[in-house]
This record gives sequence, C-alpha cells and structure tokens, in this order.
Amino acid sequence: MVKNAEDLIEISRENAFGGLGSLYIVDYLSEKECKGKLNFLRRLRLEPGSSLGEHSHTSNFEIYFILKGEGLLIDDGI
Repeated sequence: MVKNAEDLIEISRENAFGGLGSLYIVDYLSEKECKGKLNFLRRLRLEPGSSLGEHSHTSNFEIYFILKGEGLLIDDGI
C-alpha cells in the first residue's frame, strides 16, 4: 500500500478525553486498512499547553514517539 502525504487529511478534536485544547489527527492507516492486526496508525499533534485527558486501554496499548517538544505521559497511574 502506498499513500501520498498530500492526500492525508488532518482533523481536529477539542478537549480529547477531557483534556485541554485541540488534538490534530492524521490517520496513516485506518482500522479497516489494518484488517484486525492493529487498531489504527495515526499521527497526533498537540499545540503547546494542550493535552489528552487520562484514559485507559484494557485490550490494547499505545506507542508514542515525541518528534518535537516535550510532554508528560502517565502510564498505569505513574
């Protein structure tokens, strides 16, 4: 599968999971494209001062790569 960056669409969500500010999302692979092997593959972008609210994952997990800036991640309450 080949995707061109200019064809990918960035959408925004406000106050995601009870967090603050805007979350910008680009889906690299949708759930359908992952065919049950993965939930999805996304790039998430937060503006300075924005956040995702705390939320849980019981049957899956997330992987974060911080490409620019810094942040605080709470994992299993720590």
